[in-house]
Amino acid sequence: MPAHQNTVNALQKPLRWPFLSIFNKSIKSLNFEFMDSDKVPSSLRSALRDILEVGNRSPFRKYYSWMAGNIHDYAKKHNITNIVELGAGCAPITKELIQNYPDWKVNLIITDINPDVITFKNLEEKDARVKPMYQPLDFSKKWVGHENALLVLSATFHHIPENLKNKVLSNLKTISPHVLIFEPLRPTISSFLFVIGGLFSGLLTPIFKANTKHFFRTFLWCWLVPIAPFMFVWDGWVSSVRCWSAENWNLQEPKALVEESLFCTKVILK
Repeated sequence: MPAHQNTVNALQKPLRWPFLSIFNKSIKSLNFEFMDSDKVPSSLRSALRDILEVGNRSPFRKYYSWMAGNIHDYAKKHNITNIVELGAGCAPITKELIQNYPDWKVNLIITDINPDVITFKNLEEKDARVKPMYQPLDFSKKWVGHENALLVLSATFHHIPENLKNKVLSNLKTISPHVLIFEPLRPTISSFLFVIGGLFSGLLTPIFKANTKHFFRTFLWCWLVPIAPFMFVWDGWVSSVRCWSAENWNLQEPKALVEESLFCTKVILK
């Protein structure tokens, strides 16, 4: 086997190197993300979402475009015209679908347990296909109105407490037979190291948000009081640890189709 392939295989292994294993256990024991904490100012939490959005797009990576392509292909194959972005945050999936598929006749429904009203309204005004839900939606509980829609979760499932994940999966499958789950990280050494690059993309985020209403909060938390990039790296490490491996997905959901790349996971529930 070529030397470079040995390196790639090593980086895709779980976090079991001695130092990383200790760090992994430390992260699990603390087990919190700043983005989830009510104690963190809302503007700072929003700045963390801005860093996430910038870091998952070109030129840093093409996670959102890859995900949008998968959503589009699945919906076309199954003749689905309602796409529901669950736990949308600042709705990056919907933004990407609007940009990449301007002529696609589809309803883009955005939801969150804490709806970003300003972002939702801006998207609704920008594109008539966007149908925001301004009331909170907790997808861990049963709801009505999206039967047979394509339910999409991106960088969201790992935020669910471990003891509730199976309940949430069962709930989603009772709502619709069409559920796609995407994670931008895996519980591997490569993802752990990749997250460190968030310092770089975090410091550049205000430049990418210069012509938006979000510039001032990113300027504050990424430049003036530059704590957001470091908090983002921590959140990324915690996310990596919380994400399920393909082996765990196959154990918990034997009928699901699981695909992995170097950093990402895609799951189609069955």
